[in-house]
Amino acid sequence: MVRMLVVLASLVACAQVSSQTVYKCSANGKVTYGEQPCSAGAQATLDVPPPPPPDPELKERLARQKALADSLEKDRREAQVQAATAARPAAAARPSPQMQRCEKLRLQLRWAEEDLRKAAGPATEALRLKAQRQAEAMAVECQR
Repeated sequence: MVRMLVVLASLVACAQVSSQTVYKCSANGKVTYGEQPCSAGAQATLDVPPPPPPDPELKERLARQKALADSLEKDRREAQVQAATAARPAAAARPSPQMQRCEKLRLQLRWAEEDLRKAAGPATEALRLKAQRQAEAMAVECQR
């Protein structure tokens, strides 16, 4: 789209250039065209007609295309903003890996304490030590 606008602008600029005189020179059976008069011999001056005036329909079409390009660009930006906004709540709702690890440690501590309450006999000391270590691990990982 931008490339097309550049091409159209350059065509309009080229059409605006004033007409120049072109010289046709014939020497030794060869015909050459140039911007300077021939040095010697037969010559003919060719008048280059001025370029036609710019087409008003072309200007209107260019304006419509520019408006369409601006509209599409605006729609694209709005869609990007909406996509970014929609992605934020989903990421915020998902717990972080640190929070997941803390929840897992809390659950393991609760299970260790339940096992300790239900224990009897020689296993009580081992379960008490397990619950204590679980509490220490949670304290290190989940400092609040």
